Amino acid sequence: MSNHDEERNHELHPFTTPQLQLNTSNTNTTTQNHHPTPSSTIARRPRGRPPGSKNKPKIPAMVTHDIPNALTSHALEITTGADVLKSLFDYTRRKGKGIYIHGGNGVVRYIRLRQPTGKVLTLKGRIQIHSISGMIFPPPTSRAAGGLTVYLSGPKGHMIGGTVMSPMVASNSITLMAFSFANITYENISSVA
Repeated sequence: MSNHDEERNHELHPFTTPQLQLNTSNTNTTTQNHHPTPSSTIARRPRGRPPGSKNKPKIPAMVTHDIPNALTSHALEITTGADVLKSLFDYTRRKGKGIYIHGGNGVVRYIRLRQPTGKVLTLKGRIQIHSISGMIFPPPTSRAAGGLTVYLSGPKGHMIGGTVMSPMVASNSITLMAFSFANITYENISSVA
């Protein structure tokens, strides 16, 4: 080797790296591409999820505030001796919501009913409620906008029905099933001929 070649190798030395030879127990490494090639058969990974990696349970979504246009169901209990209609009006005023009564049961001891003919009946005694329904609008709507319709077993077993006029006094605890709502929009949908 001449001096010229030695000087040239010395100048190129920082830019060249020696070829490495890696020896591992199961693989042969070539010096050109540095990728291991198996010298013996390697077991493949099983397909699918690894054991113990099931989906984690998701936290259920929870509503933390009232949705004003949603209906909420309630079981309302009117205590013995209370005026049912007055209690419902007080409840809507206190809650600031309207209610729709779609059923209930119990016994009243005094009730005034307006019948479709306009006649007002006053009934006393133990009178069983068979059907009750109606709507009481949220405040500031007037009381005249809502009301209750009830069908009862009269003192002699015959059915009597009509619109409830206060008072309607509970003989024992009366349970009413109701939906409450906060917002109401009045729309005129009458057709023009």
